[in-house]
Amino acid sequence: MIRIIGLAFSTILLAIISSPSKITTLPPSIVSIAPNSGYIGSTLTLAGNNLSFEKNTVYAGSKQPIWSGPSIDGRTLVFDVLNAIQSSCYPGSRCRIWVEHEGGKSNAIDFSLTDWIIPEVQVNIIPPATTVFRKGEENIISWTGGHRVVALGLAKADATTDFDISSSGMIVGWINTKVGQGYHLPNSSFAWDAKQVCDMNLSSGPETNCHYVNPGDYKLLILSEDPTGSMWIATGHGKLGKYSNQIFKGNWNLSPTITISR
Repeated sequence: MIRIIGLAFSTILLAIISSPSKITTLPPSIVSIAPNSGYIGSTLTLAGNNLSFEKNTVYAGSKQPIWSGPSIDGRTLVFDVLNAIQSSCYPGSRCRIWVEHEGGKSNAIDFSLTDWIIPEVQVNIIPPATTVFRKGEENIISWTGGHRVVALGLAKADATTDFDISSSGMIVGWINTKVGQGYHLPNSSFAWDAKQVCDMNLSSGPETNCHYVNPGDYKLLILSEDPTGSMWIATGHGKLGKYSNQIFKGNWNLSPTITISR
């Protein structure tokens, strides 16, 4: 009886040792990527052959890793487009994507990064019913879109969405509510008395470093989170050669010119 048990155990142990390994030694190949364009946060399915059950690293552009993980069947990879892709791909441009693992490097396939502000999230100011805002009165500011929170601001009249207004001194200040941290809700409105704006640091609260607004021409600024949860204002990389004409930005917008009266 003891010999039978020993033989059975040895057979099982041999079977375990002899089982085929999932380590892939052949180089991977890519057949398709679907969709072949998308924004940060969208899910991609990469189809190919000889993908690793252990670890695959997906690269974009100039060898920038954008995702790493296993394939469940050796033929597909499913992953989300992450912020890391911004280092190699810009909205409106095509970049090459490929896979590497312990067996080698795959062929490359084209992928186009689209604007990462999807329509459901894009925030826009509704043109005010009147372009004259009177101090002390309820001047209604309304907007559509936004993601989780929205911030209202006041910009100089010559500000445009074609350049980074935050670094160029175009923002006059933020229009804060009486409570909270100065944030509003998506698809909403706010009655502003046109008297004062507060400093650039939204986290400082509505009663910190505020100042009265001088009469004159301005534009209303609206800012919300992008799909990645970031609130930022920026424009393209104007000195990066072939990308010199690329303009991309955070989730923000400007109104037509308004006049704040005395």
